[in-house]
Amino acid sequence: MSLCVLDTGASLGCGLPCPQMVSPAGSGRSGSAGPASDGPAVLLSGNSILHSAADSVTSAVQKASQALNERGERLGRAEEKTEDMKNSAQQFAETAHKLAMKHKC
Repeated sequence: MSLCVLDTGASLGCGLPCPQMVSPAGSGRSGSAGPASDGPAVLLSGNSILHSAADSVTSAVQKASQALNERGERLGRAEEKTEDMKNSAQQFAETAHKLAMKHKC
């Protein structure tokens, strides 16, 4: 069976026949301008391939953006909790110091 190839000759690996075909090594066939005779050709336009690739990239970017936003929210909550703990520790230290001074006399 022939493999789908790009203009550069690199295999797309999709396994679908297309107008520009190259036979597997050892079959004795070379590239042809039309579909292979061993099965119906499925025509995928360059635009649909690019659109599909763009959709995949867009989806990946959206997922990365969402993950980044969620990480930022978690870091913000951790920062707030850290600030609260710092304030509580300072208040505790002041109260402990006042208590120590009161019982020292």
